[in-house]
Amino acid sequence: MAKENVEEMVPEVIDQDLYGDKVEKVGGRAIIHVDDVIVSLVIPVTYPQIVSALVDKKYPADAMQAIQNNYLADPEDADHKAEFDAMQAWRVTAKEAAHEILGE
Repeated sequence: MAKENVEEMVPEVIDQDLYGDKVEKVGGRAIIHVDDVIVSLVIPVTYPQIVSALVDKKYPADAMQAIQNNYLADPEDADHKAEFDAMQAWRVTAKEAAHEILGE
């Protein structure tokens, strides 16, 4: 069988400027490390992708839902409030990291 106009499929390499010591580019991926959380995203990355990846890694959906429900059920409970406040603080940290990484 003769080969007819076969194009080699080579993935396009997309580059993106990323900033700060919280990110390293490795093989077309952004390896992001903030505190004890490490995520890997395909470049190019966006602000929502970075924030979501960092928050989801530290607080998977079931943990997030439990923290929110516990707080809503009894916002005066010190343990529930502390968990909720820690989760909210992490969300702020993730947003700040995303802005830094993207140079915004």
